[in-house]
Amino acid sequence: MKLIQDLTSEGIVLYWTGSRAKKLSPDFHNQIEAEEWQKKYHFSQYHGEERRASIYDRRRDELKREFYYAGNRFFRANPNGRRVTDKPIQVDVDLAHLKLKLMM
Repeated sequence: MKLIQDLTSEGIVLYWTGSRAKKLSPDFHNQIEAEEWQKKYHFSQYHGEERRASIYDRRRDELKREFYYAGNRFFRANPNGRRVTDKPIQVDVDLAHLKLKLMM
């Protein structure tokens, strides 16, 4: 999946695409909404038994992370987690920037 930032008549929007650039999600106006949708989408695609009680990763909360690692002098190999949904999202393709350049 790739996160696309695009310029539309509604302004700058974000949306997720899958293979062959097929649009998977509705348009979002901020990254928080896009990330929320991504988490729910990935968890809905998994058909096995889910071991996590929550789709939200505790490591994303700085205070909780400091609490868990306070007694441990070793750093973790994957501080952001192993799952795709544990890692911070970022725009993969910025079409808005290209369209704005063309307008100038």
